[in-house]
Amino acid sequence: MVDSGLMATLLRWKMDQIRFDPDRSGKLMDTFAFNETMAQVHAADGLYQLFHYRDREKRKIDFFIEREDNALLDVEVKAGSAVGKNDFKHMKCKHFSCGHIKSGLERRRKNQRH
Repeated sequence: MVDSGLMATLLRWKMDQIRFDPDRSGKLMDTFAFNETMAQVHAADGLYQLFHYRDREKRKIDFFIEREDNALLDVEVKAGSAVGKNDFKHMKCKHFSCGHIKSGLERRRKNQRH
């Protein structure tokens, strides 16, 4: 599912269900970020590819953006306002050390009042 609004509608998620459920808000934020990034990848000059990764140990990277020179940008999307180092520990795992990763990007929402 690529459209976050359609996703929420088809799953019949109400705003309060999304707002107070970290699992739902995380899935929605991942979908939104992927959709927006995919649009930029298609509009950009040059050849870019978008990948998602998850291994048997359930470590995951939300997505990688690969340039035509094989450089990778790893992107981790966090929906919560409290994000710590542990949220990114899998990105530093030797398993992901392929030698081409140039940098990483973190995007999260600002603190919100409930």
